[in-house]
Amino acid sequence: MLFLSFLSLALGSPQLLSQQGRLLDATAQPISGTEGLTVRLYDAETGGNLLWEEVIITSFTNGYYHVVLGENALNPLDSALFDQQSLYWELEVNNDGPLAPRAAAHAVPYAFRAEESVSLSGGVVNATEIKVDSALVIDSDGTWVGEPPAVSWVDLTDRPADLVDGDDNTVLSEGEVRTMVSSSTIELSSGSSVAGDLIVTTSTDADQLAELSCSAGELVGWNGSDWVCLSDGSLSEAEVRGIVEAESLSLHENTTLNGETIVTEGSDQDTLGALSCGTGQSVVYEQSSGWTCAILAETISDITCAQGETLSYDELTGWVCSSILSTFDQDEDGVYAWEDCDDNDSSSVTKAEDGDCDGLLTAEDCNDSNPASTAVADDGVYTDQAALYSS
Repeated sequence: MLFLSFLSLALGSPQLLSQQGRLLDATAQPISGTEGLTVRLYDAETGGNLLWEEVIITSFTNGYYHVVLGENALNPLDSALFDQQSLYWELEVNNDGPLAPRAAAHAVPYAFRAEESVSLSGGVVNATEIKVDSALVIDSDGTWVGEPPAVSWVDLTDRPADLVDGDDNTVLSEGEVRTMVSSSTIELSSGSSVAGDLIVTTSTDADQLAELSCSAGELVGWNGSDWVCLSDGSLSEAEVRGIVEAESLSLHENTTLNGETIVTEGSDQDTLGALSCGTGQSVVYEQSSGWTCAILAETISDITCAQGETLSYDELTGWVCSSILSTFDQDEDGVYAWEDCDDNDSSSVTKAEDGDCDGLLTAEDCNDSNPASTAVADDGVYTDQAALYSS
């Protein structure tokens, strides 16, 4: 058979390829009628790899036929097939065997690559989004969403003079200003000041001490208008002691002695100056009345007690005479110590009222000889028995 063909591209999705040709039989007669036409695509003129194949039932008229390749959705003609450097078509009518030689696929089929542009140059690009290596860089809103461009400001040319530093309104924080000032030298404007005082330099400083030439033992001092050489008027330690000891001083009110505040006549609140003690009396401090005058006996022979009194020693007042009853009744409530639950508390009860001195009167205590016993009111068993007996 003689194989003739003409190929053209039809755009669409999926990709469709229109193929036309004319076939003659072995006697050079054109084929007519309906026949099965198998179309194959190889990557070599002979042998090679079968890349795509489709069987189409088509009509032949005077040998001419026309088919559309890729219409079968289950067997699409992928445009990626045409990425191959060399492609060849092979035809077979029914099962009569492939026609030879294979026909090379020329420019028209390669137009499939127009679907995915390999490169663009000039003109207008109208796209919904742009990707690079499958990574989105410009979205459907036209917003750049890719990695920020690695462009350095200093690499740009023709920068405006007021934008040489990167912007025209740089605002530094206080910390940044401090770092800048302390880490490098700066050029201050003439007339700069510190706390309102003008800053002087080596050329404007009019009180240079280098101009002075003092003698041995002299010091540099300010005479009210200028720095001058003065004799050393410093005092020695002995001279300072002499001044302090020779005459009274007026100390500052916050002066301290070994870290403690100094007390004066005006600030001393516990002065004894108000006391007027008699001959033989000493100043003693009583808890109830404060500082008072009293005679402190040094020995027992100095004490003269009245009838019914006994001699005892008080650590504040020394040996003193006191009533014998006060010895056995410290709180002076009329109850002797051995009968008093608390002889230092005049309001305490007697042991006749509270045998174990636990705060519960005998009539209210389950066991008046045991301080750990409970009250009658708190003892349910005792209360139930008492109610039973009373009934």
